[in-house]
Amino acid sequence: MRKNTFLFGLIGLLLFGVAGCSGNVGYHPGIITQEVTGIVASESIDSEGAAFILVLQYNQTFLDSSQGRLKRVTAKIVHPDSSGHYRVRFDNGVSQLDLIFIKRQHLIASKSFSRTLGISSYEYHPLLRQDSHWEESFFFSLKPMLSEYITEERFFLPDSDQLFLGQWLNKSSEKTQN
Repeated sequence: MRKNTFLFGLIGLLLFGVAGCSGNVGYHPGIITQEVTGIVASESIDSEGAAFILVLQYNQTFLDSSQGRLKRVTAKIVHPDSSGHYRVRFDNGVSQLDLIFIKRQHLIASKSFSRTLGISSYEYHPLLRQDSHWEESFFFSLKPMLSEYITEERFFLPDSDQLFLGQWLNKSSEKTQN
């Protein structure tokens, strides 16, 4: 059951992420990628709360498989400042970052960035679009996916981020049911 929920969450993330994301990726030349920066914007100016970013970090390991090196996935939450600016650093040993931009009443936006020689930083400015079917998106894809990050220890999500996600999910559930 948990595996199915996680798979539905990922499928929903892919479907809604592609539809909910518009923005170009810029870059700055350098030796190796150190960070991703940008500004999160939304189509609507509302009081539904600020956006936040779920960051998945793909950490390199020394274990090999037939498809290449195995990676351990960890997660953390990044909060843009009041004007929407954000900065996500590539920690040591991280080869890839997946950024998932989330805001109430909006489609999910996501983008992946790899650590690359010759690029010091990426610049990405997502525009979050309003979701006309927010209730369905929330209950069928977003809530199960975010719940997985709270309950699964393998993501090493810090306690403060687990608490934030739990409170955000509770508040979103209450607002959708009203």
